[in-house]
Amino acid sequence: MLAYPPLAIDTGCSPPVPEPMCHELMRAQDAFIAEWLFYADDPAAAKEVEWYHEHELALGSVAVRHARINRLDHRDVVWTYASPALDLNIIDLLRERWPADYSPMRRRKHQ
Repeated sequence: MLAYPPLAIDTGCSPPVPEPMCHELMRAQDAFIAEWLFYADDPAAAKEVEWYHEHELALGSVAVRHARINRLDHRDVVWTYASPALDLNIIDLLRERWPADYSPMRRRKHQ
């Protein structure tokens, strides 16, 4: 999710999964966002924003909830998280279809 409130992103492509599965994926995405992320401009996130400032961490428009920060791997410049049974094939599939990567400029570059 890149915007608050969420925006519909028209990629010009049909979903790569059946319509009923799209609804379940949206439900899973919403659950992930509620558990892991917050929007810095959401008034309900004031304590999260304050925590980031107190710990002198960079804060973008979307950030990881402070209760989840220690679950990230901090050994590299970009902190990451991978569940123990992560299937990298899924990551490759998502990387090809991620809405953020469907900007007109990126589509032109890869055509």
